[in-house]
Amino acid sequence: MNDDFVRDKLARLLTEKDISYYEASLGIGHARGYIRDYISGKTKSIPLREFFIICDYLKISPSAFLDTDNASPLKTEAGYQEFKKLDPEDQEDYIRLFRRQNNRRKKEKEKS
Repeated sequence: MNDDFVRDKLARLLTEKDISYYEASLGIGHARGYIRDYISGKTKSIPLREFFIICDYLKISPSAFLDTDNASPLKTEAGYQEFKKLDPEDQEDYIRLFRRQNNRRKKEKEKS
């Protein structure tokens, strides 16, 4: 994992949430070019503290942001937040549903 990964992921997440670099910069308390300069590579890196502020602004956990295997971390994060609100029995029902669906997709891929 490197700054290029974080830059690309940040740009993608901002686009997915329809947030401009300008809006994000101001939203985290910086000058309007802060995010643009980082994503363009003009600023080489951002402090870890700023990374956490950006994650908080995007309403995504740092682990979801950095997950390289997740195609849609914002949706995963939103789903997880809702999942936590369920009682344990309902959580088990959803886990079974997810497993069934994943197994079905796996079998379909094997047939192809």
